[in-house]
Amino acid sequence: MDWEIRRASENDLEAIAKLEATCFPPSEADSLEMIAARSNMIAVVDGRIVGYINALSTSSARLDNRFYSPKPPIEQNSDGLALMSIGVDPNFRRRGVAAKLLSEMLRQSQKKFAVLVCKQEKIDYYSRFGFQYVGISAVTLGNQQWHDMIFYKDRSE
Repeated sequence: MDWEIRRASENDLEAIAKLEATCFPPSEADSLEMIAARSNMIAVVDGRIVGYINALSTSSARLDNRFYSPKPPIEQNSDGLALMSIGVDPNFRRRGVAAKLLSEMLRQSQKKFAVLVCKQEKIDYYSRFGFQYVGISAVTLGNQQWHDMIFYKDRSE
């Protein structure tokens, strides 16, 4: 599989939103407006977006529902990165696309830490990248129980 990882352009946002809607149920999927407010990175195969990851700058070590609103708290000069969403086309899963996107976003970030929320079944996955479990999250997206995780860049290099 010949693919590239790159920063998304404004022209890519609709395709990212469509992929988000494919990867998540409506109660958890982010809108085009929300995706546009974030820094987006994409995986492309033969000109087609097959995966994405997006993030916001933050100083918060834990996320809450404000981050998943149409006007999230964005702190450009902060020390942290809030990883908001990652998704891969179902036809391209289990090929390392998500891992490459996550690794590249963390590598390119100049932030000291990154935070995310995930479901119970993904805790071990994110732990493999150096994320540490923090606890049950205040996020109630989709009436699901989410878990906070944090990654310290200076401790992993």
